Amino acid sequence: MKLSGPAHGRACEVCRKVYKSMSDTKRLTAADLFEPKPQNWGLRGDPYLWEDMKKNFSSVTLPVSTEVFIEKFRAGFEEITGMPLTQDCHPLVPEYSGGGMSAGQVSGRFWLNEALPLLLERLKSVCSEDSDKIIPSETEQDIIVQTQRLYLRKIRRNDKLAISRILQDEKVMYAWEHDFSDDEVIDWIEQNLMRYQRDGYSYWAVIEKNTGDLVGLCGLLFEKAGEETNVGVGYIFGKSFWHMGYAYESASACVDYAFRVLGVDQVTAQIRPNNHSSIKVAEKLGMTVRSQFVKRYRGKDMVHLLYSIEKETETCMRRKFCMAVPLWLHVKVRTTSDFRQYHGNARRTEMAAGMNFAIGRMLNDYEKIFK
Repeated sequence: MKLSGPAHGRACEVCRKVYKSMSDTKRLTAADLFEPKPQNWGLRGDPYLWEDMKKNFSSVTLPVSTEVFIEKFRAGFEEITGMPLTQDCHPLVPEYSGGGMSAGQVSGRFWLNEALPLLLERLKSVCSEDSDKIIPSETEQDIIVQTQRLYLRKIRRNDKLAISRILQDEKVMYAWEHDFSDDEVIDWIEQNLMRYQRDGYSYWAVIEKNTGDLVGLCGLLFEKAGEETNVGVGYIFGKSFWHMGYAYESASACVDYAFRVLGVDQVTAQIRPNNHSSIKVAEKLGMTVRSQFVKRYRGKDMVHLLYSIEKETETCMRRKFCMAVPLWLHVKVRTTSDFRQYHGNARRTEMAAGMNFAIGRMLNDYEKIFK
């Protein structure tokens, strides 16, 4: 269930009042964000998983950054259900079974599209109520991802001057075939702020750690390419920061964020054929050309190449493995060493249980992925 408009505002206000009164008597934990429960669920196992996830967060004291909360959320889901959280997963948890259709199953789509946004909105509401008790530092709160040399944070309105230096440089904007006016820069910033509210992501400001300077713009966009819609990565950097590897470094972090946090199966990039620098970055990311389409921009038809990359084969195969084998064989496999350490026990368990030879064949296929 998603709330919007006045109803959404009233719900947030109620949450703030409840958490404010709670914080007067005890230290808040992330488990407090799980009350009240949603009114609607995806599948029958979701209410039970909600309670287990709540217990899982009882040791997490607020304040906590959004990124840490999401990491804990995804890890908790996988720990309890035995499967990574994706849009299409429907793990069956025997402890939640009570008879009937879909008994014991939980909906990955509900947890990604409904539960996580609801909890993040409550986290935001709590943090905005009492800054001296709850809100983390401004920088920590806004940071989305970090790399060795950079961090990406949400764009702010007071970034206008730094962003103008990029979007008003005709050499930087050659693929767009125009540089921006002051009003267009303001509109561009506002569009990104709107997308944060609507999608949860958009272009982010790329900050150089050593200097604190805004050196570029990079992020994820929910965008159309012909008749299809994808989550794509985009990047624009000031000319002074070209040929330093910043575009690849930040774009790579964004692609990883899309796979790891958003749970998407592929990320795309829309690039003009003459934008050779962006093409090099896309190819270094492992992207390949999937199609060509025409985008109309400022009254002109512009040919674009659609590059794409799918989630790592290893991750996809691990998901298929988890969905195919019986629940008793579900394992917490995150790395090569995890799998090999578990492999011997899984073999013995299989033989002891007298399971059919097909499971053994599946284990053989799965092991090949890690060789």
